Amino acid sequence: MKKMRTALIVAVILSAITMTASYRKKPLCEMCEGLIEKVDEVLEKGGDIEEAVDEFCREDVPSFLVEYCEKIISKNLKEIIEKLKDHESPEKICTDIYLCSA
Repeated sequence: MKKMRTALIVAVILSAITMTASYRKKPLCEMCEGLIEKVDEVLEKGGDIEEAVDEFCREDVPSFLVEYCEKIISKNLKEIIEKLKDHESPEKICTDIYLCSA
């Protein structure tokens, strides 16, 4: 009976750990969603999108991701803008450009 209780407790703990890990977002996904939100904000208010996203990469992204952030912009900015105009969510856009998992 004691072994059964111990096994049950271990199973519950492992399930909780697995669920918690799956809900945490990866750094690239978080960065992408922040970037999309920034672009959306600039589209709504008006302004220089390229300047705003460059500033986002320099100031709001961890230093080890700055270069990657800039590459994402140069490769995907037009697609991001079009998807935002079609009212797609940051989560969907980042999944579509392979930075977040579905």
